[in-house]
Amino acid sequence: MPDYSPDSIEPEPRPEPLNAEPWIDLRQYDQSDYDRGRPGWYVLLWWLVQAVVFPLSLHNMSGLRCAVLRAFGAKIGRNVLVRPTARFTYPWKVEIGSQSWIGDDVVFYSLDRITIGCHCVISQRRICVPVATILAIANSAWKLRRSWWGMAHGWQQIVSSRRE
Repeated sequence: MPDYSPDSIEPEPRPEPLNAEPWIDLRQYDQSDYDRGRPGWYVLLWWLVQAVVFPLSLHNMSGLRCAVLRAFGAKIGRNVLVRPTARFTYPWKVEIGSQSWIGDDVVFYSLDRITIGCHCVISQRRICVPVATILAIANSAWKLRRSWWGMAHGWQQIVSSRRE
């Protein structure tokens, strides 16, 4: 009978990329200085309200969704359309200009400020991510294909992405 004790099992050779030295030591990761902008109980309350109100609201009830976002600190312009499956991590860090549309399955991963201009369309299945910066999408930008927008350093702006 073969011996399957941990000492007797020889590890299989690993592919070359797995033997390389890691670029990042994740043991040094520290987010202790990150500020969500609100206390933990408020964040949990937002996640609960979003999980219940957004998916249960009818498609034509964008006004209700905008009112909920405003109640939690988002700056939402006039006549903004937000679909029921849109998600906002921290709405108090989001600003959306008038006449803009936020499509189904758009995710605002708002770890920092996200600003959407007026008359913008953020279409289905987008992820907007500010990475150590502020993400701003200028007036009349229109993003159609499945993608994500994110900025790596400094204050960056997407000037326009009309009908790619």
